[in-house]
Amino acid sequence: LWLLLGLVILVVILGGVAATVLLGPQQVVSRLGLGERRVPLGIAITREPDWRMIAGGSQLFAVSGRIWNPTKVEQPVPDIRAELKDAQGKTVYHWTITRPVAKLAPGASANFDGAAVDVPAASAKVNVTFAGSDE
Repeated sequence: LWLLLGLVILVVILGGVAATVLLGPQQVVSRLGLGERRVPLGIAITREPDWRMIAGGSQLFAVSGRIWNPTKVEQPVPDIRAELKDAQGKTVYHWTITRPVAKLAPGASANFDGAAVDVPAASAKVNVTFAGSDE
């Protein structure tokens, strides 16, 4: 019984070492759902956000930006989370912008556009991050 238990433990350890060597430690930790979830892509707003009235008296808020891949490997692109904050920095409204591409090649970039209707008037600043990231 002890020999069998020892063999099982040895197989688990060797499997962990092999997975770490083949996938890399960050990938193993991420796949196990451990550690922080960090997106290695860059994101920035590239134009001044636009407020305009549309038919029916509603107000449209539009934001445009760019994402880029500074790494040396292709990266998956998550959706984008846009947040409107008040003068004190508290989030007063947020929405998800669909990713412009599924993946970005090394050194590549892509532009994104997003809009929301009837956002709170208290909105003073917009912030964009990747949806689901801990950044």
